[in-house]
Amino acid sequence: MDFLEKCLQSLVCLDYANYEIIVVDNDSNDGSPEIVTKHFPDVKLIVNKRNLGFAGGNNVGIRASKGDLIALVNNDISVDRKWLRELVTVAVSSERIGIVSGIVLQGGLARARNIVWEAGKHADPLTGSSWRLGFGESAEQVAKACVTDDIDFFSACAVLIKKQVIAKIGLLDEGYFLYGEDEDWSFCARRAGFTCELAPSALSWHEGSASRKKVPLIGYYLFSQSAFILIFKQYPVASWFTTTFFRMIVLSVAEVLLYHRSKNYIQLRLASLAHVLLDFGEIMTARKRIKSIGKLHARIRFAEFLRIAKQSANQRANPNEGRELL
Repeated sequence: MDFLEKCLQSLVCLDYANYEIIVVDNDSNDGSPEIVTKHFPDVKLIVNKRNLGFAGGNNVGIRASKGDLIALVNNDISVDRKWLRELVTVAVSSERIGIVSGIVLQGGLARARNIVWEAGKHADPLTGSSWRLGFGESAEQVAKACVTDDIDFFSACAVLIKKQVIAKIGLLDEGYFLYGEDEDWSFCARRAGFTCELAPSALSWHEGSASRKKVPLIGYYLFSQSAFILIFKQYPVASWFTTTFFRMIVLSVAEVLLYHRSKNYIQLRLASLAHVLLDFGEIMTARKRIKSIGKLHARIRFAEFLRIAKQSANQRANPNEGRELL
């Protein structure tokens, strides 16, 4: 609830001339609707009767929006005053640009240090792994060194997408209850011929935890389930075997030996794969639909994956200071 108030306070102070703010409450019980009604009367509030998941909740807001550009913002994000203006400037600079995000900085105690949480993401189709670009580095370093159009996908925590892109690729896939839907959306946009581009001057702060080290078991299960859905839906068939081997064998060994996680995590990953296989027919239907949009040119980033994995292993005692594999 404190995060939501901070988020909305930053959004109402944007220096952009014409925008609307829509808050979608996913059947929360923490008093969030009351906060919006009491302190932000000009904000449009939609209260869902049940939790529709990340994709479903955002889709409700997208359907209710009026603009040609849609910005999705998580409630644990706060933004710089010029954040939206910088995103729009990049978005309208080329018809090929479909999705834009800025540099997301770590909030909380790290806020004053301008440490990056994410500046886009890379993904490797051989392993099915992804990682945050610039994680743990300074914003100044990332802004100078980053290649703004070499982005595989963006998190949907603070991102802008053109409505014309949504018209071609569809809304967020509600088959992902939590995790994976943002990667899937970016991949679909790329299939349609659009690019994902970084706007380095658009700054925001992620006020939640910067590490997944203490994710609850149910969250881990949903994350693993979404990873398998994405693999079978988006990646080439040849990648199914390498990614499944990696996630079931290599990742299991690494988590037990390097991160000292319990065997419950392996059981949850196996259960998530079994669940996905039970829904395999629906996933193949979705795969057929997105293939009609276009071909995904997935760049193999195995060498980069090995480098990031080595950094992650070396710094596992303090993951906030290293690159994090997802």
